[in-house]
Amino acid sequence: MRSLGTSPPLAVAAACGGRWRQICASLVLLIPGVVQLLHTDETADAVLLFFRAAAGGDMYRSLKLQPWDEARLRDQVVVPLLAVLARLHSMGYVHRDIKPENIFFAADGSLELGDFGLTIDQRRERPISRVGTTVAAISCP
Repeated sequence: MRSLGTSPPLAVAAACGGRWRQICASLVLLIPGVVQLLHTDETADAVLLFFRAAAGGDMYRSLKLQPWDEARLRDQVVVPLLAVLARLHSMGYVHRDIKPENIFFAADGSLELGDFGLTIDQRRERPISRVGTTVAAISCP
């Protein structure tokens, strides 16, 4: 297993392409509201991504346990998510996979957007992606 570590984001991003898209996006996007990538490793047939664990779980599971009222949804998801997306878009990034399974919550209840596997930098690439790349993501405390 070859460790990719967490090199300086811009140096890693410059070397990235293809199947490394999620790593690049996660390293470059060290901004509030984005799940933090802690470490990466590579095996012969997989890329392993180690993320900070979302102590508050994800929105999908939360909604399955109990429906949210409109005020909670607005305050804990819509407003913070729009702020994160505005930051991403101002940097040229488009997430392209917004869904409850990719919206996480920190221990304090704050929103963190994850899964940047389909993210593109619209300043450098067209919105066309190959689907079906295997990437393993592991949450870490």
